Amino acid sequence: VYMLYGNLLQGMDKPEEALEFYNKAEELAPGDLQIKYNLALLFVDMERFEEATRYAKVIYSHGFPPQGLKRKLAEKGYTVNY
Repeated sequence: VYMLYGNLLQGMDKPEEALEFYNKAEELAPGDLQIKYNLALLFVDMERFEEATRYAKVIYSHGFPPQGLKRKLAEKGYTVNY
């Protein structure tokens, strides 16, 4: 639920509020790759590319299939090799 609300806030262009809800979601489910993926996408939107890259490495090292995050980071000059 926290992740979904964070996603809604992100879509409403409220990144700081979205971050609070994603962080709460990650706290409750630290191994959930979908939460980490959404959080990394938020970091890209916030131009916090190092943090997004750190999350991307974790996500992709576990075989998470969506490639949108990887493409967005590549467009900004960040590479994730997994």
